[in-house]
Amino acid sequence: DHVARWGYPRVFDDWRCHLTLTDGLGDLDPARVERILAEARVHFGPALAEPAQVDAIAVCVEPAPGAPFQVRARVPLGGAR
Repeated sequence: DHVARWGYPRVFDDWRCHLTLTDGLGDLDPARVERILAEARVHFGPALAEPAQVDAIAVCVEPAPGAPFQVRARVPLGGAR
């Protein structure tokens, strides 16, 4: 429902930790990439210090720049204990 209404699956109380994959950073100046990485480490460090439970992986696509995201697949995860 969120994808249809807002163009993104995780909004408001349904927000979950997620990673957005995009084109590489290869076209950026290496010094700028290092600054981005340093800032990301500081910003995300506290959250990454705690273990996280991942129960599924969802693949969302943006069919065109600026278009609403669409869920392409959702794969539940599980494992032997």
